[in-house]
Amino acid sequence: MLQRLDTEHLNRLALADALASMEPRDFDMRRPDRCICGHALRLFGKRLPYFGGWERQLNVGATLLGLSHEQARELFAPAGRARHSDLYTDPHDAARVVRYLAATDIVDWSVAGKL
Repeated sequence: MLQRLDTEHLNRLALADALASMEPRDFDMRRPDRCICGHALRLFGKRLPYFGGWERQLNVGATLLGLSHEQARELFAPAGRARHSDLYTDPHDAARVVRYLAATDIVDWSVAGKL
């Protein structure tokens, strides 16, 4: 499935491994510092704060992972997975999505499992 092995794809695989080893308390899709993007930025040495807010953080994360703006939005802020009362995405679910992305270049949250 994996078509190429460039820096961005290696970053995706490293991020998936990091997410898979996280405890749920270390991950929160609602917080910019503990979401997929926030963990990617820390993992690859990019530090907060980002002037320009979330959009700037999203752009830096997209570049690190070799994503289009649309793919980055879909990965970092997935529609239909938002919950205000709990940690609605487990880090292991996020890891499955990032691994699938590394293999196919497609962001597909259906591989993450049910909410």
